[in-house]
Amino acid sequence: MYPEECRVSQPVAIVTGASTGIGFESAKLLSASGFTVYAGARQVL
Repeated sequence: MYPEECRVSQPVAIVTGASTGIGFESAKLLSASGFTVYAGARQVL
């Protein structure tokens, strides 16, 4: 379906609101589960 160079070897997640609350906890859990996590946040604490 996709060329080999477009495939990723591990899952990727984008988490918004990752500075606190559910977004922060979700980013931690996904990262611990082997995901590459890109976190969007208004403030970096």
